[in-house]
Amino acid sequence: TSWTRVQTGSFSQGNIRLKPGDPSTVYAVTSNAFYRSTDTGTTFTQVSTGLPATSGRFVMDVTPANSDYIYILSSTTGNVFQGIYRSTNGGTNWTKTSGTTDIFESPQAYYDLALAASSTNADEIYTGCMNVWKSTNGGTNLIKINSWSNPTGPSYTHADIHYLGFHGTKLFAGTDGGIYVSSNNGTNFTDLTA
Repeated sequence: TSWTRVQTGSFSQGNIRLKPGDPSTVYAVTSNAFYRSTDTGTTFTQVSTGLPATSGRFVMDVTPANSDYIYILSSTTGNVFQGIYRSTNGGTNWTKTSGTTDIFESPQAYYDLALAASSTNADEIYTGCMNVWKSTNGGTNLIKINSWSNPTGPSYTHADIHYLGFHGTKLFAGTDGGIYVSSNNGTNFTDLTA
């Protein structure tokens, strides 16, 4: 019926998450800033400790496996991989967990970029740009689990991944070629598009 602006900024390329188990805590990211509210979104405070000073795009996710964990996947202003950042204290401090492996495989993070944290393992995350990459140690090491150029592979998803997310224990991927789902942590994906 009525709306009040509580935070200015461009959140169109970012996202909003509620802290699992505590809906009074709200997290939000713009393309280059992280904000936290502890009063159900009435006010927001920007937190930057440990995050990059400049970024081209942020995407974020949380996990009910540990409600204090938050992950941010960041690109540079040139749309290439900048890093994976993790907070283990509800967004107060951030640490870069990733190495230098180019998990984007292209400079198109302005167009397709996705991040999902497992609903059952706080250290398991999935990233997407061209392909899906998986980490079981909080982003320190990542393994490419599929290839967009191998459509007969069991873990195949179409390229240009815009969405990754867990619904229950199923991992969904939204891509330029359709919707895919995995019930076994990315070992196999099923094409739901048809």
